[in-house]
Amino acid sequence: GWYAQSHFVVKDDDGRPLYLANITTDITAQRQMQDDLREAQRRAEAASQAKSMFLANMSHEIRTPLNAVLGFTQILLADRSLPSETHQRLQVILSAGNRLLGLINDVLDLAKIEAGKLHLVTQDFDLQREMQEIAALFAGRVTAKGLSWQSDLSALPDPCVVHGDRSKIGQVVLNLLGNALKFTDHGSVRLQAWRDGTDCWFEVEDTGPGMGAAELDGLFEPFSQGDAGREKG
Repeated sequence: GWYAQSHFVVKDDDGRPLYLANITTDITAQRQMQDDLREAQRRAEAASQAKSMFLANMSHEIRTPLNAVLGFTQILLADRSLPSETHQRLQVILSAGNRLLGLINDVLDLAKIEAGKLHLVTQDFDLQREMQEIAALFAGRVTAKGLSWQSDLSALPDPCVVHGDRSKIGQVVLNLLGNALKFTDHGSVRLQAWRDGTDCWFEVEDTGPGMGAAELDGLFEPFSQGDAGREKG
């Protein structure tokens, strides 16, 4: 068993030490409980790590069949001999597939973060072109919702070569625009980018409900939402 000992000096009325006392307490149960909690925590962490490693290693296998679906859908869309109604249905398949691919990428990126495998892949790329492609992707979705779409990229030089992780930067812009589209029911969504000296900036602005001052402290907390987010689901 496990025992805790404490020592103290017993003194007389004049303060002279008489003898040394020792108290021994059986802490076996408490120590066993602590050991059990540590073991449970270790197993939980190991299980979580195994899950994250599995998802991170499965990234290629998960994406491959979906990319095949999207690829053949694009090939069929290029066939002008097909009826327009078929083209419309194929476009729905392509849009839904792209949305599913985005969700899969988000899950896999989260798994890679947990597994410690998410790395930045930095290279030179044209930010102007990246922003133009993203703007073209969102323009139709915004107007289809009945909102006004504004894209102001004229302040960026053409080309605007920057150094960074193109896919991560593009994902940030896509996430911001996706939120703007989701939470804005009336008004407009705007994407703007500009260059200030050697720095390049971009911002997304919408006329949605926004966030209250009290919600800003939790802005970067994982899996947290403000009131508007909970209302939208």
